[in-house]
Parts: sequence; structure tokens; C-alpha cells
Amino acid sequence: MSPTKRFVFRSWPMLAMVLMAVFIGYGLLLVSRSRELQRTIDKEVHLLDDLNRLNDAIHQLGLTHRMDVGTRQFLWHAEMEKLQQRVVTIAATYSTSPGMDELPGTLETLLHQCDSLHHDAMADQGAWSTKRPTEAVFQFMLQRAQKAVDRAARSVHEQGLATHTSTLSGSWDEARFLLIVSCLLAIVFAWLVNVSNKLLQQSNLRSQQLDVAKMRLERTNRELRETMLSKEEKEVMLKEIHHRVK
Repeated sequence: MSPTKRFVFRSWPMLAMVLMAVFIGYGLLLVSRSRELQRTIDKEVHLLDDLNRLNDAIHQLGLTHRMDVGTRQFLWHAEMEKLQQRVVTIAATYSTSPGMDELPGTLETLLHQCDSLHHDAMADQGAWSTKRPTEAVFQFMLQRAQKAVDRAARSVHEQGLATHTSTLSGSWDEARFLLIVSCLLAIVFAWLVNVSNKLLQQSNLRSQQLDVAKMRLERTNRELRETMLSKEEKEVMLKEIHHRVK
């Protein structure tokens, strides 16, 4: 095996750990982003519910106006305070949501005008025909208040929910891609583990073969040395016999 391949097979566990750390970190980032987007979406859904209830409260304010003017029950003040408190609560809770930068100020102005028109209508003791212009302006102001709430709800839909839903969908696409890549890398790492095990087995087998060959070589060398010694002894003995014969 070439040095390059040997380096690759030796270093792939470290590479696997680095890639695992990268994938885990990126996955945690995706989860964190998705949770944050989900919380934002839930918050904006609750905002839409509160805006719907705010529209109902504005409609109820109009009914209270008619009841006060017609029957002199004087329920307007309590209903107006309740509506204004609702506007303040929504503005404080959803100050960073789309459409909420203009809505509180617009409603404050329109409700102040409605309150003034209501007091004018209550102070006018004339016939109904004389109150029609005031009533027409009052209803127009209420409609403007409801349209302002509708614009805010539309901004929440278009600038908030639609954008966040698209971003969340993109995050899920990234998560699916990450899952596919992780599966492919798992297959590659499994193949590398299999190859490494085979190489390790081959290395162990070759080591055993080398040990056996070394032992055989040592035994052969020892036998050869013994054989050479015996030959030298024979030659010495032959020389001694020849010498004695002479």
C-alpha cells in the first residue's frame, strides 16, 4: 500500500470525528433557529387572535354608543377604558411584530375622535335628523379604526407569518439535506471500517507469517552453523590421522 493510502486509512477516524462535530453543531443550530421561528409564528398567531378580538371590541363600542344615545345608559366610558387598555396591552406585548409600529398611535387618535363625537351626540338633545351628520362621522371613524386593525392583521400575514413559514420550510429542507448527507457519510464510514478491519486482519496474518519465517530462518541458520562445525571437526580429525600415518 502506498504511503498516501496508508495515511488516508490511518487518518479517517479523526476526519470522521471532525465531520461528526460539524454535523452535530450545524444540526443544533438548525434546531435552535427552527424553535425560535416556531415561537415567533406562535406569537404572531396569538396576535391575530388578539386583533380579531380588538375588532370585535371596536364593534361593541359602536353598539354601546348607539345604546347610550338611544337609552341614556352611560356605558360608554367603561367600554372605552376597556378598549383603550386592550390596545395598550397588545402594543406592549407585540411591539416588535409587523404592523404594530403604527396601529397603537392610529387607534389612539381615532378613538379620541370617537369619544369626542360620542360626547357631542350625548349633549345634543335635538331630533334624530340633527344627529345624523355626527353619527355618520362617528361610524366613519369606527370603520377607519377597524380598517387600521385589518391592515395590521394583513401585515402580520404578509410580512410575518408568510416570511417565517418560508424560512422554516427552508430550514426543514436543510435538515433533510443534512440527514441525507449524514446517511451517505455513515455508509462511507462503515465501508472504511470494513476495509480497515480487513487490512488489520491481513497485517496480523502477515505478522504471524513473518514470525514463523523468522523462526524457520533462525533454525536453519543454527542447523547450518552446526553442520559447518561438524565439517570443520572432520577435517581436523582427517588431518590428524594423516599426520599420524606419516
